[in-house]
Amino acid sequence: MRPFQVLLGPNGSGKSTLVDALAFLCDLQRTSVEGAVYGDHGLNVPMRAPEANHLAWMREGDRFELAVEACIPEELRTGLPDESLNTCRYEVAVATQRAAAFDQGDSLCQAHGAR
Repeated sequence: MRPFQVLLGPNGSGKSTLVDALAFLCDLQRTSVEGAVYGDHGLNVPMRAPEANHLAWMREGDRFELAVEACIPEELRTGLPDESLNTCRYEVAVATQRAAAFDQGDSLCQAHGAR
C-alpha cells in the first residue's frame, strides 16, 4: 500500500471491516489470538468483540479465515532463496467457540499462519 490510500463505497459496503481485518492480522503478530479478540492492555490492543464468534459473518460457524496476498517488490526479492517468487500470502483460521480439544486448556481459539 502507498502512504495515502482512499477507500470509497456506500455505507455498509465493508470499508471499516477491511481496515479492521488488516489491523486484526497485525495484532495477531503482536499478541495472542485472545489478545487480538479481547484486547491486550499491555500492548494497547483494543477489544474487538466480547466473544470471538462476533467476528464471524452473522455470528455463525465455528471458525473464520482471513488471507492477505501482496506483491513482493523486486528490490526486496534479492537474497530470497527463490528470487522468482513475486507474491507473499499470509493465512489464518480462528476457531470461534471454546472446545475441549484445544491444547492450551482454557484457550478460546487457535491461529495457523504461514509467512
